[in-house]
Order: sequence, then C-alpha cells, then structure tokens
Amino acid sequence: MSPSPDNIESAEPLSGLHEIFGRPTRVVVDDPTTASVLHEELSLYPVAKPSDRSLRIVRVTHRPPPDGGAVNPAIHSYLDDGFVARYPNAAVRFRFEGSNVAEVVLHLPEPMDGLRAWRSRWRNIQYATSDEMVGQTIHELALVPSLYFEAPMVPLHASAFSLPGRGAVAIGGTGGVGKTTAALDLCLRHGAAFAADDIAVLDRAGWIHPNLAYPKIYAYNLHGDPQVRSRVLDDATLTSRMQWRWREWRAGPALVRRRVSPLALYGSVAREPVRLERYLFLLREHRPSVAMEATSPALMAEMSVAVLRAEYDAWHRHLAWDELNALAAGAQPRIRMTDRMEQFRAAAESILRNVDCRLVRLPIGLGHAEMRRQLVALVTETR
Repeated sequence: MSPSPDNIESAEPLSGLHEIFGRPTRVVVDDPTTASVLHEELSLYPVAKPSDRSLRIVRVTHRPPPDGGAVNPAIHSYLDDGFVARYPNAAVRFRFEGSNVAEVVLHLPEPMDGLRAWRSRWRNIQYATSDEMVGQTIHELALVPSLYFEAPMVPLHASAFSLPGRGAVAIGGTGGVGKTTAALDLCLRHGAAFAADDIAVLDRAGWIHPNLAYPKIYAYNLHGDPQVRSRVLDDATLTSRMQWRWREWRAGPALVRRRVSPLALYGSVAREPVRLERYLFLLREHRPSVAMEATSPALMAEMSVAVLRAEYDAWHRHLAWDELNALAAGAQPRIRMTDRMEQFRAAAESILRNVDCRLVRLPIGLGHAEMRRQLVALVTETR
C-alpha cells in the first residue's frame, strides 16, 4: 500500500489486529489519551487470526483533513484518491486504491481541556467530549460506512444477541421503537449474550458478526428498572448524575443517555459470529394490543433497507455527493447509492430465507415494563 499523507510518524497500532465485522482491522491513533479511550472499547473484539484476507486500516488523528479537490457541497470534498465527509464533530477521509478502500482516516477536532471541556461535556446528551466519544465515532463514521465498500456484508439497523443453546436474534426497527429495551431484559435476566446495539452486521452465510460499540442507554430505558439504573449511573460522577437529572427534567427522557461497556452492563458479550435464527421487526401503531405475524424474507429485506436509508441518511448523502462530483469530473462513481441499496436488499432477502422473520406490532401507548415483558416472551418462544 502506498504511503498516506495522513501517516503519523510516531503513531502505533492499538495492540495488533482486531477482528471487526469479519475482517482483520488495524487502528492507529496519534494521541495517547484518545488511544487509551479507544483501546478500552476495541479490546472487546478478538485478536484477528493470521490469514490472507485484506486488511482494514483505520487512522485516528487530530490533524485537519486535506484541502483540495471539488467541494460540492461545503461539507464534502472530492479528491483524486477518495473523498472527505465532514460532520459536526469529526471528518472522515476514505482513501481508495482502485475500487478498494485502502484506509479510512478519522479526523477529530483539537482536544479541549479545562472549562471549555467541562462546558462541552455538560451540554452533550452523553456528558462526553469528542475525544471521549471516539469509540462511538469510529464505529458510526468509519467502521460501519466501510461496509458499503465490502460487498459480502449487510448492515441491519437492529440490536442483536445470542440465546443460550440457540442462534442469534435480531430486533430491527426505527430509533426508539424498543430494540434496546428488549435487549436489556434479555441480556440481564435471560442469559442472552450481547452482539449489537444499533447496527447488526450480517454476512452472506447468515452469521451475525458482533458490533461491540458501547450500547447507548437512554433515560426511558431506566424507567421501572432499578437494576439498569444502577448499572448505568452508580459509577458515574456526581456531576454526571446531576447532568442526567437536569437533562431528563429539562429536555425529556429521550434526550439524555450514556454509553456503557456491554461487559459492565450485561456481563457477557458474543465475541465470535453467531448464526441468525430469528429476526423481529418492531412497528408502533394505534392498536389495542401486541400482535406478531410471520412475514416473507422479501418484505423484511425491503423494510430493512428502508429503515437503513433513513437512519444512516447523513452518510448516504455523502455517497450521493461523491457520485455527483465523480460525474462532474468525468470519472466513474466509486459507488452508486441505488445499486448498493439494491445489493443490500437482494442479499438480505437471500439470507433471510433461512431465518424466522416476524413483524411485531406494538401499541403506541404501551409502557416500557409491559413492552419488556411481551417482547421477551415473543423472542424466547420456540418456533
């Protein structure tokens, strides 16, 4: 691989190679404090075994991304060897060699200290600075987006966990529909092992590859569940607990959350791929009671792609802008969104033919305690 302009002379990889989403992955960080935060999260992944599989390289730096190329719009830069996607708290550069991603570079803002850091942390929904959120950022802006250039994998907007003596269960749907609520109860009280909180990564053979990004637990997930409240808040600082109470009162239970290590939260994680056995898709409706119905792999695949389009909209806009800028430069687009979504849909339909696919229709007014009870019963029932 040719040297990258973002190579960091003194940087070192974080403890060798990690097996992340079916590929050996090397992460290189230029700041020791950021490296320490990220190492704690990535250490949940197993060490990659020697193989001839292509290596995924992710770099994390506080240097600004490169200038140059077409800038259409202002938050997207088209470069000869890739593009830069700019977000409110980070920028991500994808560098290609031919049609393959050679490396992904995550550019973080300069670290803050003192009063500026405290003010930023207090205002944040998670009571964290950009550097403290590096684990979430690298998963959401670098690792998951890289799957779009790695055809064998299909991302599902779903939580996932493995059940004792059985395969994996995935629970999909839009944000806030109840995916984490179900996972909390199943992992804490029914022996399930955590595999994913937000994006479940599915390969073409029907195996879920663990996404061990720290789960995001909202205030509403704690209501009526003292065990979860204890695990989320007992070890927090006094100021963190004060910020939680203030935001919950001022902004509401959907606008305060904490990221918690799945080991600290659940005590058990699935470190190896596990075969998907059941896929439940949750829907909120004006209805009197919970209902579950079998559905076709084709419909489930279409719904999965539809929710992925919406939930990862910011990333999808960058892919569309890269396509636009490539066409303007007289070049072949590296990826076409319509093609990739169709590939995800077709792959998901093929995979789901061997999976128990169900739609779960939930009453809009259903309380969290009753939702937990009913979802656990639906998930754990045998076919």
